[in-house]
Amino acid sequence: MEEKQKRQEALVNLLESHNFFSQADIVEAMQNEGFAVTQPSISRDFKELGVVKLSGKYIPAGSFTSAENTQAAVMILSVAPAGPHMLVVRTQIGAANVVAAAIDEMDLEGIVGTVAGDDTIFIATATKSAQSNIATKLKSAALPGTEP
Repeated sequence: MEEKQKRQEALVNLLESHNFFSQADIVEAMQNEGFAVTQPSISRDFKELGVVKLSGKYIPAGSFTSAENTQAAVMILSVAPAGPHMLVVRTQIGAANVVAAAIDEMDLEGIVGTVAGDDTIFIATATKSAQSNIATKLKSAALPGTEP
């Protein structure tokens, strides 16, 4: 197994088993595991692995719990259509990547793809009907118990 792959597997395992709130702590933990890493190398690994920071904690993409998905939903400020096959989701500043990853995890039928910026997500939908259904689900998730 390649050194980079071993390092990234160890990084994901650490993130899944411990709560880390700073990259410095992660660097120290990885060094204790025998990996010669620096903050920039950890940052590059985060980008490649899709690691996000949610409520101050680093989380590998694909390992969101339902509680974390709920936290991501609370970060949604608005959902609006843009044409027949696009939704624009506004989030709290800095939350778009986390919310987009949570939306991808939901595996909603009709989503062709998502693109996240800092506080905005564009969701391409397969059909106008899918656009409407997805908007309704996202609005319901963002404001549980209310009509969208």
